[in-house]
Amino acid sequence: MPDSSKPDWLSMQFDSFQRFFSKEDPPPELSLQSIIDELNKDSALKIINWAISDPPTDPNKYNECIVTNQTFIRKLSISAAYKEEPQFRKQIIYIPSPTNDGEFILSSSKGLMANRYVMIMEINRPPGIYCKIKETDASLERTLTIKPLTGKQYKYVIKTNKKTGQEKYKHVGKPHINENFSVIGKKQIAHSLKDKAIINIENPILTTEEYDEIIKLFELKQLKETDDRSWINLKVNRIGDYFYRLLYNHLAGMEGNSSYKDYQTSIKKLGKSINSSILYSDLLQLVDSKNPLSEISQKRKLTFSKHPEFPSDGLLMDKRDMHPTDFGRVCSIESPQGKKLGFNLYLAKEARISSLGTIETPFKNTDTGEEIYLDPFDELEKVGAIRSAGEASDDRAIPLR
Repeated sequence: MPDSSKPDWLSMQFDSFQRFFSKEDPPPELSLQSIIDELNKDSALKIINWAISDPPTDPNKYNECIVTNQTFIRKLSISAAYKEEPQFRKQIIYIPSPTNDGEFILSSSKGLMANRYVMIMEINRPPGIYCKIKETDASLERTLTIKPLTGKQYKYVIKTNKKTGQEKYKHVGKPHINENFSVIGKKQIAHSLKDKAIINIENPILTTEEYDEIIKLFELKQLKETDDRSWINLKVNRIGDYFYRLLYNHLAGMEGNSSYKDYQTSIKKLGKSINSSILYSDLLQLVDSKNPLSEISQKRKLTFSKHPEFPSDGLLMDKRDMHPTDFGRVCSIESPQGKKLGFNLYLAKEARISSLGTIETPFKNTDTGEEIYLDPFDELEKVGAIRSAGEASDDRAIPLR
């Protein structure tokens, strides 16, 4: 059960960065240690140790970077060895890092002072299964997409001729059996199947039995079309998720390194890749330091920029409306006009983001008066059943909206 601590706008982005690089309290899947563990399984290159420098305790350090026109960086050291070379080889890279307020301070080539930037939080699909139905007068096409935590998606397409009843089958990619789908991915799968007994949400790995059951239900037409505007099927990517993608893609490519020189070159490229990716990211936005209210909005902003079902040139009208799972999670009023209407959203005042990337909103237990935070999965389990069945429960809760 989530705790009842209030959301902290300024620390949400910084916290995700800290947890990604944490050795004491890393997220179960989105952490640098999980990338290294996967790399060390089959590669001749073994990363033996790594460490990132601590954030400054003096907040004046950030102001000093701004005044002297310097990028705020932290030092990441990585020690690796090969089987034939047991000695450790340490490499150090310097990476732009968020401040305690979730800002990047980047040097300016044109100004006398460094600029403050904020990275917009990105809405995307979590790992899981997604069913899409496309119907015409002549045919019915159903597509099942299975998305693991990392790697390419697998698609299974069944196209039925309405006149003859003949079915054509198409497979794109390889099935993801015994791969990591993360905790949130297994929760999403269990919800999509409408049967928690089939899926073990405590185990992030998708087993053969679970995969076979998914395919069976899809072929029997028992999987409903995925509601891609429901927060059950969405997650928020923060700075920690951004660094996960950057480092995973680069470190995974180091498996083919055959010498220390190759490793040294790869680490140098990693440092340059991180710097350029952040500097030229579409999600990076200059902080409006003249308007405090605008600055708060920037740090609450969410965008569908990379969501596969939401085209970048604007959303369909039915996608722009408030969804039932939006209430208490995103602001029902604040959104830009024009093509971006409904494309950019803003976190609600009391909402907060969990370590899994789900948006939690506060509820009050009607028996105890206790305030609790629930993500969409918890809300469906504890509140949704009460609303639909009208039955009393030991966990009765009402939304604080």
